[in-house]
Amino acid sequence: MRLVGEVNYPKRRQKKDLHVEGVPEPVRETIYDIVLKNFKLAGRVPQYDKPLTNRSHFCTELFIWENILPPRETISQMFQNIINKVNDEYCLEKLTGFLLIYTKCFIHIVEGDEDSVNKHLRLLLDNEMYMKYLGTLKLLICVHHINQRFQNKWTSYNGTPSKLLEEINVNSSLQDTGRHIYNCIKKMYNLIFLYIENGSEDQHAECVESPPRPSITDDDDTLGVSNRF
Repeated sequence: MRLVGEVNYPKRRQKKDLHVEGVPEPVRETIYDIVLKNFKLAGRVPQYDKPLTNRSHFCTELFIWENILPPRETISQMFQNIINKVNDEYCLEKLTGFLLIYTKCFIHIVEGDEDSVNKHLRLLLDNEMYMKYLGTLKLLICVHHINQRFQNKWTSYNGTPSKLLEEINVNSSLQDTGRHIYNCIKKMYNLIFLYIENGSEDQHAECVESPPRPSITDDDDTLGVSNRF
């Protein structure tokens, strides 16, 4: 007979010894550990004092600007100042990219997080001294959540565009326009690849007659952007 006030607690089960001699317990990983591991595999080591948000994912934007007056060295230094200013301030991901400078236009590929890319545009567009040297701006493509950077620094290259094999119609169809944009982007990345492969990124790019021309099998054999303005 139970006494009044006595509580019938269930008896605790004895803890089983699951340790197998000679076999260590596996290291348990959290989702955060897996995310950091994937960042390192992709060459992205986040700063621990800054939050990991969706806006910190890489995005790539490719712009074509019309060159009005300044010499090529001025254009290169102008964008270098903007990139340095963004990278020296608070940003989740440093800006990297490639600036290809021609006589009448230049093509700029910018890689970084969304906020840094937008900040670089705001600093550029809000600067009256810079904007008087720049004409029409065209955004060819913007890609979010890219796998990794194409290169780890920002560089510029001076060159002379190759001659067009065919005239580009400014009123071309959507399909033809897409083909020209695809060729432009593909050849830009091939140029950057050759530029890095030849070790040119470690030294200042000199102005040459024509940039390295990768072997492309597309119908359009030129970059096809110098006469778009």
